[in-house]
Amino acid sequence: MFFQTGIDEATTRRKVISVLKIPFTSTYKIWGERLKGRRIKVISSKKTYFQKLPQDVKNREQVLKYIKSEFLKYLGDRKILWKAWWDGGEGFVCIIDVSEEKEGQEFEAEPIALTRTFIASGGTTGEVWDFGESKITRVWIKDKKPYKMRVYFGDVKPEPPTSSTLVVLTGGKREKYTSLFKNCDVLEPAISPEKATAFGGALAGIIGKNLPFFGKETSVELKNAYFKTATTLATASLIMIGSVFVLKEVKIPIVKSFKTRERVVFKKYFPDIPAVAPLSQVKAMLTQRKSDFYQKLTKALTELPKGVNLLGIYYDENGFKIKVQVQQGLKFSLEENATEVKTLPDGSKILEVQL
Repeated sequence: MFFQTGIDEATTRRKVISVLKIPFTSTYKIWGERLKGRRIKVISSKKTYFQKLPQDVKNREQVLKYIKSEFLKYLGDRKILWKAWWDGGEGFVCIIDVSEEKEGQEFEAEPIALTRTFIASGGTTGEVWDFGESKITRVWIKDKKPYKMRVYFGDVKPEPPTSSTLVVLTGGKREKYTSLFKNCDVLEPAISPEKATAFGGALAGIIGKNLPFFGKETSVELKNAYFKTATTLATASLIMIGSVFVLKEVKIPIVKSFKTRERVVFKKYFPDIPAVAPLSQVKAMLTQRKSDFYQKLTKALTELPKGVNLLGIYYDENGFKIKVQVQQGLKFSLEENATEVKTLPDGSKILEVQL
């Protein structure tokens, strides 16, 4: 028998739960709120990206390329850990940001920890909603495996699932939202709601043994990898940087031919831009793209006109969105980018805008 402890660095205070594990079984006993034995820190969903993989991504090498092309617009040069797995022909990837964490720790991603708590509470298929101090985390689960996550920020009133859905409600602010789920099949968590995330971390290797676990893996620092798309900046920069690398390896005096090749590649992907110093130009564009998202978000928030109320900021598999309420008759410049529009009885509109 041995102990392991889940650690949740929550907004208000640190929460820990330790369990006593019986080796080679799924049997455990909740031991208490003490640091004991093996320690597993849960990385918040605010620092977690959970995504279903495209059908053509079949192996780890392809997953890494996918991460670079799709996620680094949010991650930049941060240190990350990632896990990919395939189930029933579908692939998934989970990424955690450990830039501010010490090396050598064992980590668990919050959606995975909440899935373990869902299973420990008696759930097989359904949803777990965690109502924290600064965010709401929603995880969809099928056959004891997570397949989708969504995070809500701000004072958002989320729409609950259908009445036939089994849900487990956790988190310190659970009581504020319980009434929204009165028509759902609500399953009580196996531990007090505010400790559910730490509890799920403590259950790593005990409950849901087939779920991904990060452990003490070395973080990956992905530098100079902010790509416009997988087939433009990524391809062009990798080809040209690869040219320089090969030149150093073979040590053949053919610099002119490589310079020519750089220009040919550059013109192929950027026909409207003069190829003066191709490699330097691509590096400059990579740096520029890195701040695009943050500029969009800042612009959206600072230019909200009077009469437009910000309801929340959240992200899902499609990226970041803002949710706003626009008073009747008011023109909102970002309305054309709205992915969802609802008109209220007073004539105002609720918009979800993709950034």
